[in-house]
Amino acid sequence: NPIDINQKNAIFDFKANFVVLSFDVTGSIKGSTKFEACTGNNLSPAAKNILNQAGPGSKIFIDNIKVRCPDGQIKSGVPGVTIKIQG
Repeated sequence: NPIDINQKNAIFDFKANFVVLSFDVTGSIKGSTKFEACTGNNLSPAAKNILNQAGPGSKIFIDNIKVRCPDGQIKSGVPGVTIKIQG
């Protein structure tokens, strides 16, 4: 059966595993900009510290993300994420 791409609730059931290789975490802590480069797909202790010290209204940026695609290619320029700390 062909897939109707105009169907509003189309479901695509396939795996596309991307492996995070590295990323950067940047945040403003008490008026000072803090930066940490992370390797792999986990926050480093220093990156966790940035998040823990961020006060209400602070913004945390996760960017410069590099991934390995399912076909083995390495891609950078993956869109980042901005997190605003609520308080």
